[in-house]
Amino acid sequence: MKLHKTNLHSDALLDPTLADRMLQNVFTACGDETNSVPLEILTSCANYRKEGFRLQKYLLIAIIILFLLLPLWFISPKINIVENAVPEYPSICMIQVESLLPVQNIRAVLNGKPLYVTRKDSSTYYINAGTDGELTVTVILSNRQYTTETIKIISSVN
Repeated sequence: MKLHKTNLHSDALLDPTLADRMLQNVFTACGDETNSVPLEILTSCANYRKEGFRLQKYLLIAIIILFLLLPLWFISPKINIVENAVPEYPSICMIQVESLLPVQNIRAVLNGKPLYVTRKDSSTYYINAGTDGELTVTVILSNRQYTTETIKIISSVN
């Protein structure tokens, strides 16, 4: 004989007064003193406790998700600076950024003076160095992790 599945989470099928009478009969049959707390108060307390557990469950799920996302806070970018990236313009350098997270900011400084950085796409940037010197490039990701690389720019044009 096959048993049918019943919905365990459905509302109670008994009338509350009938359920209270049955509980009193069980106490009497067992020889215990009768229940001093009405059944409707016990059921309302159980419903209140369910709500508390639901809140705890959602908070625990949120904490687990944050814990799993924690390694993203420590990812730093990898950068590669290519000198003379455009043959027609030997003073242009190309910066290639490798990262899982988006780039928040790129700073380029040549001999202590900031340079304008042009974005080609999400991982390629160009800098017009203009003169020889020491180029320092700092790439900052959206998680505030950064990488700084310094190279010497030597113009091949005499």
